[in-house]
This record gives sequence, C-alpha cells and structure tokens, in this order.
Amino acid sequence: MRIRRRDKAMKGVYVVKSVEDKIADVEPRKQSESRGVYVVRASEEVINKYGNIIYEFVDGGGVFVLIGNDKVFYQSFKRSVVFELGIDSELIQIVHEPELAMSKIDEFIKNGLAPFVFLEHLMNGKSNLQLLSHIRKDYLKMPVIILAREVDKNHLMQFYEEGANHVLNMSASVNEIIRKLVYILKPQTEIDELVLVGNRLNLDNRFEDAIRVANTILTKRPKSPQAHIIMGDAYKGLARRKAAMAEYLLAERDSKMFIDPLKRMFLMHAEDQNREGMCEYLIKLDTMSPLNFNRKMKIGDLNYDLGKVDEAENYYDKAITAAESEARAIVGEMSLDIAEKLVETDPERASKYFKKSLDLIKDSKGFASMNTFNRLGISLRKAGLWEDAVEAYTVAEKLSPGDENIQYNLGLAYHAGKDYASAVKRMLVALKINPKMYVGNPDVAFNMGVVFKASGNQPQADKMIRHVREIAPDYEGVQDFLSAQTA
Repeated sequence: MRIRRRDKAMKGVYVVKSVEDKIADVEPRKQSESRGVYVVRASEEVINKYGNIIYEFVDGGGVFVLIGNDKVFYQSFKRSVVFELGIDSELIQIVHEPELAMSKIDEFIKNGLAPFVFLEHLMNGKSNLQLLSHIRKDYLKMPVIILAREVDKNHLMQFYEEGANHVLNMSASVNEIIRKLVYILKPQTEIDELVLVGNRLNLDNRFEDAIRVANTILTKRPKSPQAHIIMGDAYKGLARRKAAMAEYLLAERDSKMFIDPLKRMFLMHAEDQNREGMCEYLIKLDTMSPLNFNRKMKIGDLNYDLGKVDEAENYYDKAITAAESEARAIVGEMSLDIAEKLVETDPERASKYFKKSLDLIKDSKGFASMNTFNRLGISLRKAGLWEDAVEAYTVAEKLSPGDENIQYNLGLAYHAGKDYASAVKRMLVALKINPKMYVGNPDVAFNMGVVFKASGNQPQADKMIRHVREIAPDYEGVQDFLSAQTA
C-alpha cells in the first residue's frame, strides 16, 4: 500500500446530521413526519490545531481501519480526513465482516503499517466484544475506538474492560471525531502524556524508567491511580510482587471507577492460585461491570471449588439470565434496524418488527440503554404506533427520569394519539426540567406550540410560535399555524 498525503489547504469541514422532524397538526398538512437534514460547518480551529498530529501519524505509516457497516459515519470520517485534510483515501480501509478483521489487521502489520481501528460495537446482530479482546491480546499498543449509536454505562464498562481506548457515538460531529482521534495519538496534557510514556516503558520491559515516570506523575498529581498502576506493573516486572500488590491496592483506594486495579489484583491472586482472592476481585469487577456472563460463570466455578454450592448456584443462575438478556437485547436492536429500513416502503411489515423489537428490548433487563428505548419510541411514533411509542418512552423514563427529551417525545406520542391533556402535561414537565430546551431550536419550539394549541393553552402556544418566528422567520408551517388561529 502506498502511503502518502496530498498537499491541500485546510478548510471548513461539513457533516450532515439528522434532526427531529416537525409534527403536523394544521390542515391541509399531512399527519405524518419526514426526515430532514441540515449541514453544520465544523470549526476550522480544530482542524488547524490538530491536523499536524494526524499528518505525523499517516506519514509514519499510519492507516485507519473502519470495521463496520455504518455508511453515515464512514462518509463523515472520509469527508474530514480525505477531503478536508487532504489525506489519501487509500489510508482508510473498510472491513465489512468482523470475521475478516484480524487477518486484515495482521496483513497491515506485516506490511509495516500502524492501524488505528474504529470498531462498531455491534455488527450483524453480534457484539464485537470478543473481536476487541482478540485485537488486544495480539496488539496491546494498537489504538481502538468503539463506535456505537448508544451504549449504556454497563456495556461501556465491558468495552473499556477489554481494552478500548474510547467509545464514540456514530453521530459524533467531525470536531469530536478528530479530537478523540488526536487525544489517543498524542495526549494533550502533560499528565496524560506521562501516563502514556510510563505504560509504553512497561510494555518495553524498561521497568526502572517506568518507576521514575510514575514518581514524576505522583509529584504532579498525588494519589494518581494511573501512576500507581504504572508503578505496580513495573514492580511486578522486576519480580517484586509485594510492592506491586501494594501499588495496585493504592490505585484501587484512590479510584472508585477505575477498573484496571481490580483486574491487576485478580491476576495477582490467580498467579498465586488464591481462589478466595480471585473470587473477591471478580465480584468487585462484576459489581462495576455487571453484564459479563462469562465472569459470573467463573465466580460460580470458584465458589463451587471452595465448597460454597449455594453461592455457586446463585452465580450460575445470574450468568444464564445475563446471557439470555444480552441475546434478547441484541435481537431487539436487530429487529429495530430491520423496521427502520422497512418503514418507508412497507410500513405494515415494519410494524411487525417494531413491536417485536419492543417486546424483546423491554425484557432485556438492563442490557438495552435509555437511548435505545428513546430511539425505538421515535421510530414507533413516526410509524403511527403511538401507543407502543408511549410504552417505549415510559421504559426510557424509568431509566432516566430527569431527561427532558424523553418527556418531550412522550408529549409528541400522546399528541399523535390525540390525548392532548397527557401531551401538554409532558411538555410542561419537559420545560420544568429544562425551561430553555426550545430556545434556538425552531423544530422543538414549533412542535411545542402545536401541542399547546391543541390542548387550548393559547398563551404558551403563542410564546413558542413567536420564538420560531424570531429565529427562523421562513419556518415551514408557521403561516398555516397562524392562519388556523385567525380562521
């Protein structure tokens, strides 16, 4: 593969994003919704500030490997890297089948390239968690960003636990994509840079140097868990196991959400064949990252070996429940993907898959995120299945009771079902949570105006429409709205 970049003046970056569509209430407009797009110009400052770091990466043999099928993200990434930074498109390699990913990565490495991997968290109805584990097993230093529409906290912990550098939403702006990419290539703070250096020194078996770096970090940031991890890894490499364990314990003490100390302590106990210690730290890991059914099986096995049969059975049951829930969540998201593909051309079949998705996801017991339910609710509402949409939003509300967007979407769903009293109630709740949620957003303001008008709350309706006219004088639907008022 020929590695080069084109000389090209840097300019603004554009990315297309979808927006929440306008609801229809005023005749003769259709009682349906259609998808719109708008174009946002990204900051030239971001490109100018970070462009050279990306150039250094590709000039040194770097290549971007996108493992997935999301065309929107690919186009956004290509637009920013190829068209705006002037980097050759051959430096972006797409792998559509996860089964081929490792062989492709191996091929790049053999050719002297340095892959930077973007990996979709879910492909063809299957999680790519195992693929991430394989990548990390063979290539510890390879940067990996996980791509997802939405991932809840527990799923997020699984990917970080397997070694992901970052998790990035597929709808991220070009600015955010570049910032994440550059942060991994070259940390932007002195402490982050020192942590990166210390970890690399340990990987290169330069343990004394790593200890010096860790001490430097601790002088600048006392109680740094990352510094204690570096120190512990170095002591372990020098066969000073007691000192290593002491550092890992300090890292665990100083960070309640840092999973690495727990993993290190488990490995220490495993190497010492200390089943009690192994079980203790697996349970701590399970508390922090509870969706790993294989770990629950391991806890069950350890308890069984320790003669704690009842506790073993408890974890075996939890493992089976977790595996079943993950399978239901994955199939539920597959059904949602199918429904969204069919909704425009075959709404009847789409309805079948929407309902199947709702039934599967709502029983997934924590594996589906609030955003998934919110996304499902939006799709159901647009498909005319407002009662099912309300059900989906209600689950999302339980997962995130303080989210104004869920209340707003519930209002739209009730409005679609002509339950105007419930619709306006939800809009008022949304505004109580965030009184300015409509400010600067003509779509939200217009939709709220329509809901308030339908419920007879004319003052609030007028307030919303005035705002729409202030920020978007030619906004479609405003004239019909005003005409309907004077008719």
